[in-house]
Amino acid sequence: MTGLTNDQIKATQSYIDRTREYLSAQNLHLTVSSDPYEWKDLLENAPGVRALASTFDPGPNDIPSRNMFWLALRNADGEAISCVGSRRFDTEDFINEWVTTWRLFGDETPHLEISTLDYVDTLPRFSGTVGYGGGLWVHPDFRGNDLAVQTSKLARVFTVRHFCADHYIVFVEGISEKIDWALNTLEWPYGANLSDGFVDREVFPTSCLDWYFTD
Repeated sequence: MTGLTNDQIKATQSYIDRTREYLSAQNLHLTVSSDPYEWKDLLENAPGVRALASTFDPGPNDIPSRNMFWLALRNADGEAISCVGSRRFDTEDFINEWVTTWRLFGDETPHLEISTLDYVDTLPRFSGTVGYGGGLWVHPDFRGNDLAVQTSKLARVFTVRHFCADHYIVFVEGISEKIDWALNTLEWPYGANLSDGFVDREVFPTSCLDWYFTD
């Protein structure tokens, strides 16, 4: 995508403004940062984090600040109660260049071993500027409401606008509850299988790569 039209810019800003007003009524405010080390420090010390998303970890990944941002919802004291990250990839084939090679989960050093998955035939091809979202976290005391929804939708809008992304992709575990949440609650317009079966979380803790969604 070469850029957004003026009407598209207005539409994204209108959505962000409405969401910020909604959050303000709950005494919450939105912050955005392009520092991956701040994101890592937050989640390494946050409650209820199952595993740090390796896709956004600046340790094993070369993540220039211009190609990454993360947003957080914070309470009146400035404490983060939810966050999510977004990365930019300029690629001819996102899946085959970054996913099947495992470079998405650490590209600083070649992997000595990778666990190949049973990918579906005819993998989808995403080329151009690809926005990848992940690392979603909500504080345990605030789960069960719509903060995960608000955080996820904001990330999608910011990614499309900031990176002028041709595609926005997330991975979702291949279980019915999460697939339903992604399709019907987050309203991702498309979804498809990427691989069959699950991966040991001790080896691959970020996602099972069972579904992708894009618009």
